[in-house]
Amino acid sequence: MNSSVNKFLLLVLFSSLVIGLTPEQEGGFWASATEQSTVSSVNHGGSVYTIVKINGAESVLLDSSFKPVEDEGTISDVTNTYLKNRFEDANFATELGNFKDNYLFLNDSISTCLTGVNWFTRFTINGNPYRFYIILAKIDFPKENAAYFSLKEKLPAINASNDAAQAAFEQLKGAEGAKDFRDTFEALGLLKNNLNEIKKQYPPIYDAYINIKSPNFPYAFHVKGVEYNCDTTANMTKKIDDVILVANKYSGPEEIVNRIKTETAARKTSAQTKKLSANQANTIDEIENQLNGIISNYTEAGLELPGLKNELVILNRTNSTTPEKFQEDAQRYSLKLESYQRILSTYVSAKAQVDEADANVAAAVQKYGSNDERVLKLQQELSESKNELQRQEELLAAGNTDEINFETVTASAASVAQEALVLQPKENQIDYATVVGVIIIVLALVGALIYFKKTREKTPGEIDIRQLQQNEKEKHEKK
Repeated sequence: MNSSVNKFLLLVLFSSLVIGLTPEQEGGFWASATEQSTVSSVNHGGSVYTIVKINGAESVLLDSSFKPVEDEGTISDVTNTYLKNRFEDANFATELGNFKDNYLFLNDSISTCLTGVNWFTRFTINGNPYRFYIILAKIDFPKENAAYFSLKEKLPAINASNDAAQAAFEQLKGAEGAKDFRDTFEALGLLKNNLNEIKKQYPPIYDAYINIKSPNFPYAFHVKGVEYNCDTTANMTKKIDDVILVANKYSGPEEIVNRIKTETAARKTSAQTKKLSANQANTIDEIENQLNGIISNYTEAGLELPGLKNELVILNRTNSTTPEKFQEDAQRYSLKLESYQRILSTYVSAKAQVDEADANVAAAVQKYGSNDERVLKLQQELSESKNELQRQEELLAAGNTDEINFETVTASAASVAQEALVLQPKENQIDYATVVGVIIIVLALVGALIYFKKTREKTPGEIDIRQLQQNEKEKHEKK
């Protein structure tokens, strides 16, 4: 058999040992120890794809063989199918309604705060009384002065984020009404991103607000007699997080495609390493299960296999070396296990045949004596069969199957057993066993006759019928 065929057979055998992993296990390879992974199946174009979410965000796309998809066109097509399925899910409309209500509540808090601080900064610049205190008398009000200029610096960014969030919300309402799933998820993604920006931008706004208001200017953020307060950073953060928690479940198609491309490239090497390690561990477990079954069968047959056990220990060590080395060693070890499984029945037959030959030769020795040249020949042949059996047992125990051929042992032992079984006495040769048997039988018969004779002599009141007949005859003659 040529080397290419051997390699093919090894590959087929090794593949049968690799236990199939679940989509959840496959997805887990792409997450770090501190991350949580979940998976969603998508039927697209007649194939089943798996989207791996890392901490809730779509991050990797796997094909039906669980290989990462890196073609942007395929990623985009599968993503569209995935989003369409989500949009049409019965629970989505309810969840989206709750999301919109939560956002409106949040937006009211953000807008109230921004209305007050925006009015204050503009009014102060335009010469209201606060200008004289906060700007011109900054030596007396350094805290308020610093807060004022902080507001001027930070407000443009948070205003832009809030405007973008409100625009995304209007886009969301329009897309939902038009049943446009792409635009719906696009708007959700934009809204989520801008809320995340507001979450980062809000703390310095609140700090400036409170530093201006307390304790010297409690009415600084009143507009036409109405107070426009800013909620604490902790409260505002919680409100934003409550909305983002729902929004994080949804991303726009472009965002998902870009994230999948980026995350796949960043995580690919680590995921492949984890998967390789898992496959190797599963292979070791499967091989060990096979080995335990084989060892149990051989132990029952009377043979221990320490060499085969040691080879598994060595194979386990290659788990940490190169994948190619592990695969090659695992394939060869698996082939050896297959050999041991095939050899078992021939080994048991050989042992049984040697035992039968041993019993038949022992019987021949008893019948014809140990000096009979035919018996001597049978004993020699039996010894050769036993020695060959022992030699091959030692090879098996050491983990070597290259020279194993128990069929030859069985054949030679069977020949000895049959020859011993049909062995006949030579002409004029005394069969000692038969003579002894006859003597025993004769002695038994003689003993029985003597016993019955003595028993008859000792029986009281016994009458000889012949004597009675003679007496009766003499009486008639006298008459």
